[in-house]
Amino acid sequence: IARLTGRHPYSGSMSPHDVSMRVVADHIRATTFLIADGVIPSNEWRGYVLRKIMRRAMRHGRHLGTSEPFLHKLVRVLARDMGDAYPEIRSGQDTIEQTVLAEEKRFDAVLTDGLPRLEAELARAVESSSRVLSGEAAFRLYDTFGLPIEFIEDTAATQDVTLDRDGFERALEGQREKA
Repeated sequence: IARLTGRHPYSGSMSPHDVSMRVVADHIRATTFLIADGVIPSNEWRGYVLRKIMRRAMRHGRHLGTSEPFLHKLVRVLARDMGDAYPEIRSGQDTIEQTVLAEEKRFDAVLTDGLPRLEAELARAVESSSRVLSGEAAFRLYDTFGLPIEFIEDTAATQDVTLDRDGFERALEGQREKA
């Protein structure tokens, strides 16, 4: 992970980079095993959980400084290190890598469309005295552009902006009622 992201080697500390590397390592293992078991990223059930796991790993990859897809390259490491005990990882390696890469590209497209809008909303929040990103604005980014709320919250925190989570939940519930 350090080599792929251009970071210093993992030291086992509680530094933000080491924590991100641990998250990526844990999540790519879960991702690989789930896909090997036939789970595909989607917006429902197990596929939704898989997508959330993958996107959290991708967010931590961004914390490590990479904006290029890299998770799919880690499947090879897992196949090498765990393939004797779990042969389905080796036999399905190509499919697993392709599935992970496709989801990385899908998430990159979401960020390409939504990130500039998130940055504009955060700039407004930074200029305000409260330094709060409104729940309504966060919901628009989530609903219209597909930005995960965790990504919005993480990005806001890097600029010392708080997310109005209650306002987001109210907007989400309002949308559910309309639907």
